Amino acid sequence: MKGRLVGKAINQAWHRFTETLTLDTEPHVWKTIDHGHSRWHTYDPNTGRSSDFASEGEVRVWLEERYYSH
Repeated sequence: MKGRLVGKAINQAWHRFTETLTLDTEPHVWKTIDHGHSRWHTYDPNTGRSSDFASEGEVRVWLEERYYSH
């Protein structure tokens, strides 16, 4: 569990770092697989917020909500 938290923190820091270099405003979405279980991750460079989801459908909802809230 602790290793996953460290990995998540590193991923978030990396995305923040790359965001400052590219000044990208598009959302970042990526998938990880841990012990056969998929997990979806998102990062919104406009807000600096990261989220994790259990399914691709949840990510689609997040993207739609993000799009319509801007």
